[in-house]
Amino acid sequence: LAHWLFKWRWNQEHKQDQEDRVKELTAERTKLENQLKQTKEREDAHLAATSAIETATQEAEKIINKNDQEEIPEPEGEEEDLQDEARDAFDTYDVKED
Repeated sequence: LAHWLFKWRWNQEHKQDQEDRVKELTAERTKLENQLKQTKEREDAHLAATSAIETATQEAEKIINKNDQEEIPEPEGEEEDLQDEARDAFDTYDVKED
């Protein structure tokens, strides 16, 4: 019985200390959880921004490549166009002389 009374008295004396320690640890855990959440949100935002930049870069490259392909005239077509222009300018057509 003396042991039980000693234990009860010791618990009563230290009960407030234990409750305060639990509150401290709970507050610290909450703070760390919030920091972890903020870090994860920042990482997610960074990944989203990186992905958006990569997508925009790919789209820009596609547009540039498309424009480059449209600007490159076909050599045969260009040569024919130049011949037509020369023919029109000099009024000469393939006329066989007898």
